[in-house]
Amino acid sequence: KNLILSMQSMRCTLKIKPALTAPFHISYINYADACSSPAAMQIFCAHGLMENALDFDPLCKYFASSYMTSAKRAVNMTSIDLLGHGQSDFVSNARLYNIASGIQHCDDLLNHLRFTQNNGDNVPTAWIGTGFGGIIGMYYAAMIYPSITHLVLNDIGPFMSSQTLQDLQENNDEKQSTIMQGFLMDVSHNDDGTLQDFSIFESVWKKIPNTVKILVFRGENSTVLTRDTVDEMIKLRDAVLVAEVEDIGHHPLLRDTEHLDIIADFLGLHRRT
Repeated sequence: KNLILSMQSMRCTLKIKPALTAPFHISYINYADACSSPAAMQIFCAHGLMENALDFDPLCKYFASSYMTSAKRAVNMTSIDLLGHGQSDFVSNARLYNIASGIQHCDDLLNHLRFTQNNGDNVPTAWIGTGFGGIIGMYYAAMIYPSITHLVLNDIGPFMSSQTLQDLQENNDEKQSTIMQGFLMDVSHNDDGTLQDFSIFESVWKKIPNTVKILVFRGENSTVLTRDTVDEMIKLRDAVLVAEVEDIGHHPLLRDTEHLDIIADFLGLHRRT
C-alpha cells in the first residue's frame, strides 16, 4: 500500500550565539512528516539576497501533497530565513551577511535539525538554493556537508559579472544595502574601488564531488546566470542538468507545477497515487 504522509508546517526559531557578537535568532519553516521518523531525506531551501523562507512555501506544500519517498520514511523540508530576512533578526553588522556567515548559520541549523529530527544521523540532504542561497549551497557541497546528495541552483552559478553586481546594488533601502554590503565583502575590488567579477569556478565549483547531482534552473533573460556561465559549468563537470524557463529574467519563482515536477523527479521522489 502507498504510504499517506501527514505533513505539518511549523514556524520555528534557532538562537545562535557567535563568539564575538551578541546572540541572534534565525527563523525557519519546517515541513515535517508527522507519521514517520527519522527522515529518509532532508530538503533544505535557502533563498536569495532580497527574499525569504516563504519563497519556497509553494514548493514545499506541493511536494507534501503530491509526492513521497519510495520507502515508508519521511521527507523533511526546511526553508530558512537567512539573517536579516523574513522573521529572522536583523543586525547592523554587515560582516554577518557575508558568505562565510551564511554558511555558518545554515550549518548551525542543519546540525540542529540532524539531532532534533534525525536522531543525530547524517541523512541524505538535497539543497535548493536561489541566488545567494545557491552560492551557499555550492560551498556546502564542495567543502562542508558530506551528506549533500542533490544541489538545485535556481538562476545562480559560480560566476557573476561586475556589471551584474553593480546592478544588484541599485534601489536598495538601508536594510538591503547592509545585506548587500556583507555579500560584496567576498568580491574583489579594483584599486579605484569598483567591483571585479565574482568567480568561484576554481575555488568551489571544481571541488564539488561528482557524487553530488546538480540541476540548474535558468531564466531565459537572466543576466545573473548567463548562458556562457552555464556552458562553462557543464564544461567543467559531468552531468549537470539544465532547465531554462522562457520569458523570465532573474529568477524563476519555482511555483509552476511543471517546474516543481522536474525538481521532484530529479530528487527521486515518487508521485502519490
